[in-house]
Amino acid sequence: MFGKKVIPIAIFIMCCLVFVSCQKLPERGRPARPLKVETLPSLDAIPLEYGNLVAVTTSGEQPGRVQLWFEKQDKTIVVVRVDYINGRPYPAALIIPRK
Repeated sequence: MFGKKVIPIAIFIMCCLVFVSCQKLPERGRPARPLKVETLPSLDAIPLEYGNLVAVTTSGEQPGRVQLWFEKQDKTIVVVRVDYINGRPYPAALIIPRK
């Protein structure tokens, strides 16, 4: 008889402890320093100052598009998206600084 009352009470106490010990997670805000987006000066060529091409990536979610990853001399990474079906780059390049 005593055991039948102890188990529900123990479960109730454990549930109370779980709810009391929960904390709200901090909200994720935007990064303090968002990445810079730069407009390409021309859509018929990629500027030489973007440096050497180091990688090309694709995405199954965006057929017909590739991302060209360049490394400048100061080690900054520049990402240029290209629509290879139409044969032209998108007008914006993502600039990723490195320290």
